Amino acid sequence: MRDILRDIVKIVRAADIGTIKITGENGAVAFQGVDEGRTVILKGNALKPDANFEGVSGIGNLDRLAAILNLYQDPADAVTAARKLRKIRVEKKDANGETILDGAGNPEFEEAEENAIEKFVFSKTKPFKMENNFRVIARNLIPQQFSPKAVDYAVEFTPTAAAIEYLDKMVSVSSGGVFSVKIQEGSNGNNSLFINLGEVGNESLIEFHQDVEGELKNNWSWDISQVNKLLKLASNAILTIGFSDRGMLKITIETGMAQYEFTIPPRQQS
Repeated sequence: MRDILRDIVKIVRAADIGTIKITGENGAVAFQGVDEGRTVILKGNALKPDANFEGVSGIGNLDRLAAILNLYQDPADAVTAARKLRKIRVEKKDANGETILDGAGNPEFEEAEENAIEKFVFSKTKPFKMENNFRVIARNLIPQQFSPKAVDYAVEFTPTAAAIEYLDKMVSVSSGGVFSVKIQEGSNGNNSLFINLGEVGNESLIEFHQDVEGELKNNWSWDISQVNKLLKLASNAILTIGFSDRGMLKITIETGMAQYEFTIPPRQQS
């Protein structure tokens, strides 16, 4: 439980997402999140089952949780989920597990009881006894989550470590906070994806990935700071990036603990 919490907090904080919704069902663990400005949407799942997360709960105050996790790193330290029975409203299901709808086509609800996670309890006994509680957010208080519509990503690839490093250097000296991409002939004679940074007259251009397959017909812009933070997580993970002709950008990160899919809508064009 501690390892997956540490992994989630590390990755999600890099995306500036403040609250995570965690759903545990029959051992499978899934999670969602969205930043305050709705500029990056997360959905993910743990790679291994963990029954400790059973139910629906939310995690906020990630800076405090990260600090607590840092205190409890010894293998002998314990992390448990303290639970409490709560009444909840759930959608009515038929015998086939399908949601029952009313005459207007809206889901019908009924009252149920859930043995919900109330808090995480961190404890250690060596070199002395210590305990910290971290309260989770009840199901009905979790902020609304969003699921982006499925789109086709015309261009997808795994960027090299060198490309990410040089992009980071380029960001540090470029003007403006947005970037766009284009596909054109690169330095090896094949198609490459180029990233264009900065304001008109002060542009910076970098050949980000060579031998690109697919094409992009439309021009979109995204926040470079947000994307750059996520790309720098690739040093300890498998990372892929995808661009859609409809303007959606996707970054998928797989650590040894979980898979995270971040969807970033384009900036509004003026």
